[in-house]
Amino acid sequence: MLQPVALRTTSAYRETGIANIIAWPKVFEKYRRVVLSASLLGVEGTLQREGLVIHVVAQRLVDLSHLLGTLSDCDRLNAPLARSE
Repeated sequence: MLQPVALRTTSAYRETGIANIIAWPKVFEKYRRVVLSASLLGVEGTLQREGLVIHVVAQRLVDLSHLLGTLSDCDRLNAPLARSE
C-alpha cells in the first residue's frame, strides 16, 4: 500500500485556517527539488474538504519564491520575510 508524503502549510495571509498539502510519493519525488528549495510554494491539485479540514492533493508543485518581494508591497506586510524550515 502506498503511503503519502504529507506536507503541511499554513494558509496565505488574510485567509484563516490551515490547508494540508498531500503529495503522493511519485509526485513528491518528481518535485523534490522544488519542495526542498522553494521559499514560497505554489500547489495545483484537487481540493478536498471535510467539515473545517481542507486538503489539497498535489498534482504539480511550483517554486514561486520570485514573488515573495511583491507580497510585502501588495499586502503591506510589516514583518520581514523569512524562510520556513
